[in-house]
This record gives sequence, structure tokens and C-alpha cells, in this order.
Amino acid sequence: MRCASLLTGLALLFPASLARADEFSATRSDDLVERAHVVEISLRQDHAILEVERTVYNGGKRPDQATFHIFQPPEAVAIGLRTQGVADGKPIWFEGELMEAEAAAAKYQELTGIGGYYPKDPALLSWRSQGHLALQVFPCMPAQEKKVAYKLVMPTRYEGGKFVLELPSLGTEEIVPKATVSLAGGRGTLDGEKLPARFELDEPHRLEQSATFFGPVGGRLASVPIDEESTLAGFHLDVSPRLSVVPESARVVVLLDASRSLSEDERSASLSAARAYLGHFSGDRSRAAVLAFSRQVEPLTKGFTAIESARGAIDAASLPFENGSEVSLALKRAGELLSQAPDGAARRVVLFTDLLTKEALTPEVVKKALPKGATLHVVAPSLGSPALDRDDVDPWAAVPRATGGLLWRASATPEADESTRMREVFEELARPLKLDKVSVRAPGLEEEITELVLAEGEGLERHLVSSERMSKVTFEAELWSEPVKKTLVPDAEYGRLRAALVFGSDLYGELDEKQMMALAKHGRAVSPVTSYLAIEPGVRPSTEGLELVGVGEGGGGRGGGIGLSGVGAMGGGAGSPPDYAALLAEALAGAKKTCGVVSAEVSVESTLAEIVEVNVTVRDQDKSEAKRSCLVEQTWRATLPAAFAGVAYRVTATRL
Repeated sequence: MRCASLLTGLALLFPASLARADEFSATRSDDLVERAHVVEISLRQDHAILEVERTVYNGGKRPDQATFHIFQPPEAVAIGLRTQGVADGKPIWFEGELMEAEAAAAKYQELTGIGGYYPKDPALLSWRSQGHLALQVFPCMPAQEKKVAYKLVMPTRYEGGKFVLELPSLGTEEIVPKATVSLAGGRGTLDGEKLPARFELDEPHRLEQSATFFGPVGGRLASVPIDEESTLAGFHLDVSPRLSVVPESARVVVLLDASRSLSEDERSASLSAARAYLGHFSGDRSRAAVLAFSRQVEPLTKGFTAIESARGAIDAASLPFENGSEVSLALKRAGELLSQAPDGAARRVVLFTDLLTKEALTPEVVKKALPKGATLHVVAPSLGSPALDRDDVDPWAAVPRATGGLLWRASATPEADESTRMREVFEELARPLKLDKVSVRAPGLEEEITELVLAEGEGLERHLVSSERMSKVTFEAELWSEPVKKTLVPDAEYGRLRAALVFGSDLYGELDEKQMMALAKHGRAVSPVTSYLAIEPGVRPSTEGLELVGVGEGGGGRGGGIGLSGVGAMGGGAGSPPDYAALLAEALAGAKKTCGVVSAEVSVESTLAEIVEVNVTVRDQDKSEAKRSCLVEQTWRATLPAAFAGVAYRVTATRL
């Protein structure tokens, strides 16, 4: 690896508002003046072409030379030159030739000098420094206009799902350029407004063009051999402005954990998040069902109902504090409801829970209860400022990932002044808004790009000089948990473009003159080692040459939460631990009497102060099933003492 570069940083170092005005001068007389400056801008997604035409008029008595010092954005690069002449009484353009800079300067001086039986009239476009070109035109004949045109290429920036071109004010202080814009596709705006037919470049402007995508990610790769040891490589990867849409016709099941292990704050957060989530579905064609679950599943709506009715049911919900967290049962019931969904309807399930349930109810077991054909999201709620973060580490993440969904850690609030933010945050549950786990691999790429997140409308760009040919770029990511992959292969047109644009980047200073020449020729660009020379058949008297040409000499120089895996105390404390067996026996004393049991053994699993599993063995001489069933039911209804709340997961057995 010889060298590497990030995005072109020159535009950041030299903002458009600080651009320097062009300078115009005549060699012989002040009667030679600039009359017009026209710029035709063509937006072509990842770059823009500026066709610049400048007109001068010679009011003097002798042929003269016009000299422009052109100060354009430093990332702009000249890739063409034309001079207008006359043939058979009609104007005709003569295209310039890219030449070695010193040879072009010498040829220009030769053609503009005194003498020569068949004079030819040249225009020379040469490099002075990044963002500074010199343009010389001779002869500008008396009482005539002379037109010369040059072409600039500029990179655009992908931002907010649009390709953006920042233009400074251009032209001299005397002549304001008139500009027009054409689009290769999509829609364009100027400073946020509709594109006008024509506008002036007397102040900075922002041009935007909407992006066209076929798939979630677009991009191009350039890989241009420089010499035997190095390659110019570069790529851009752009995420679609809209990765997905909320299904217009959906059947949505919202499952709300009503078990005792959830705090009041977590319940409030669940209800607020569920309401914000449902607000993204169509009120005309989508339907939702809301269920609460603990040991049993209780419907809060009568099957599927209108979206607003479902949101109303959430508003009116008062979730009980009950034992049991039968996640599988809740998912099974969701599947039964969704089995009635019409063909073509999207099937969605969102499960709000603290992830605490009995040990036997592992993620692998829960997977067996997943509704067929439905995308499941599992949301662990907390009360606070709106936020939604995916969790791919917890063992429970495997459950929703099996459906294309995710496990989320959510923070939500019922506060009215946060309603707009709530809607924005929980749109991510209704449709994917970003690509996660982004990784980019490419031969010769110096840095490792992994675990990146790219939202809708964001992009990634890298340009470098590498010792290894970049034969492809592999992009991988996840949309929710669905894999996304794109492979870029070298694009010849993009290679020529980047070969030119290297002279508007911070890479060109890393190249020697031989390498510059190779890239400048490939990109047809003005550079420290190349200039454009346009020659037309001469119309001047052969004796009307320039006595001295001072400008055209040389080329200018080189310028968190709790999962099922957590077992044990949630916090430390001084002193001996409580006698949980005795506390459990005390809590069940009334149940023993109610059921008429003389002797029994009871074992419970608990998460915090919630009972999630019960096993009862009656030791009485009368070992009736009625007594056992009664004690089981009474145990499920029991309230564990506060001491149990300090333990994430516990199995406690006691004899009554």
C-alpha cells in the first residue's frame, strides 16, 4: 500500500462562500473586454459536468490576447477545451488536444509569435494550482467577438438520499455567469426550490438531484492501473433514500406482557411504544389485534379491529400484575389470529416483554411457537426518552431473527410533548430505516470496514492509491435481520472519471510526475503535467503576433437488560441471605388451609418476584387430584415477598 485517502476534503477546507473571483486581462489594450459568461451544468448522479463558454470583444485596433485566471472549486478539474472559429462563413468549434504541459506552452508561444506563412490561432488551458487554471486565447481580432469554452468535472456528494453539488460564486467582478441545469434523471432543486430555467452564479448555490435506485444499495467502483506497482482505486456505496415501506394491507398482533416482573414504568413504556408503532399502519386497509399475557392470554380487542380502535384499546388498557410469562402461548395465539389473515396481507407480531420467563421456556423452545409467515419483533421496554436499539447478543435475539425481525431495547414515554419523537423512533418497528452490520471488503483496501450503520440516504466513499488491484468491492449488511449483499466490479467510465478527479483531491500530491501523466491522459484532465491546446486555422495577418508571451510558460508546477441466562443476585447486600424456603412457606400458608392440605411439597421458579413455574406434590393420606389442583392454582395466585425481587432467577422448594 503506497497511500490512502478519505473523501476529498478540499471542499471543506475551502468553502464555496470564500471562492476567489476570476481575473481577466488583455495583453495590448484595455479595449479587449469580457462580454458574456455562460455555464451549462449537467448533473449526472455521482458527478457534474460544467460546460463553460466565455465571450470577449476587442474594441481596439490590433489583434490581442485574452488571459483568464480561473478560480473554481478546488475539487473541480478541467477535462476539455474548445475555441470557436469561422469556416465558410459559419462559426465552427475546434476541439483542444491534451498535451504535455511544457510542450503545449511552447507550441502556444510558437503559434502566437510574429511570422509564419500559415498562422494558426491557439487557446491554451493550463494548471496553476488546485482550484486555479490559466486560459489564454489569441488572437482576439479587432471589432469582433471571440468565444472559447472549457469543460469542468466536479464530484457530487451523496447526502440525505440526494446527490448534492455545492457551487461558489463564479466569474469576474464585472461579468456574472448565467447558468442552466440539465438532469440525467430524477428531480432537481436549486437552494431547495424548483429549478429555474436560468439563474446567476453571483452567489453560492446548492444543487440537489434525487437519486434513482434499483435495490437497497447503489454504487460504482474505479480501478485504474497507474504503473506496474500501483493502482488508483475508489468506490462509492449509496443507500437508497427509502429502504422500505410500511405495508398498506397488514394484520398486526401486539402482545403485551402483563406479568408481575414488569414494573409500572415498563408497562407504561410498552403501552406508549405499542401505540406509536401502530400509528404507522394504514387506517383503511390494515387491522390490529392487541393481547395481554401472563400465565394466560387475554384479548384487549375482539380479534382484528381498525388501527385506531386498537390504539384506543391500548390507551384504555390496565395491565394486571400476575404470575407467569407464557410467551409461547401468546405467540401461539397470535399465530391462530394471523391464520385468518387474507391472502397477500403482511403479517406482523410485536412482543413487548422483559424476557423473564421459566427456565424451560428457552429461545429454542419459543421458536417452535412462532406464527407462520409473520415477522416478529421482540421489544424489551423501559421508561425514558424515546430510543430504539437492536440487541443481537442476547440469546433471545435468535427468536425474532428466525422471522426476519429483531430483538430491541426500547425506551418510551407517554409524555404528550414527546409524541412526535415517539412516532419517529418507533417507525423502525414498522419498516426498516437503516442497514446494520455493514461490512465492506475489497482487495487493497487499507482499512477494515465492519459493524457500520448506514441510514436511508447515507453513503460511503473511499479513494486511494493501492499496491493491489481492486478487482471488486463486496458490501454486506442486514436490513432488520435480512441479509443484503452487493458486489461492485470496475466500471470503465467511472475509472476515467476518477482518474480526472484525482487532481481535485488530496491524492494528487502523493503521485510522481510519471504517475500524474498516466492518470491525466486516462482522465483527459488538465494537471500539473498536462494542458489543453486548441488550434484553429489562422485568420490574422502573419505579422500580427505577440512580441512577448508572459503567462504561458510551463504547466504551473506541482502545486443492557436481563436475559434468561442471568441467574443469581441482581445486587449485593450485607448480612446473610433470606431463608427463601421459609418465606415461600409463609406466603402459601393461607393456600394450604384453603385447599385443606395437611402436608405437601411445593417448588416454584421465580424471576424477580414473579412465579413462572409451579410444581406441587401432596403428601396427605388423601392424595386427591382436587387438593393438588387447588394448591397449584393458589400458588399461582400467591404474592412473593419483596426479598424475591432481588434475584433474577431462582428455584425455591418448601414443605408445607
